[in-house]
Amino acid sequence: DIFIYLEKFFASKINNNDVNFEQTSEFKDHIINIKEPVIHTAFINIINNALYWIRNSNTKKIKLDYFKETNEIVIMNS
Repeated sequence: DIFIYLEKFFASKINNNDVNFEQTSEFKDHIINIKEPVIHTAFINIINNALYWIRNSNTKKIKLDYFKETNEIVIMNS
């Protein structure tokens, strides 16, 4: 589960900066068929970038979603 992996990987940054890190049920239920190290590296880079840009925000939120209609994975941050 990519979300659990990311949650563990960024645990200290998420907890120390009071970041609300969440996934939708659509993202959780979506299956990605790709080699794990490749997808982990891509997600780590994106989440790390999101954490950087929300560091000074009052609301710190990162949300992973999946849009079935367009087959898109969406990562949103406040």
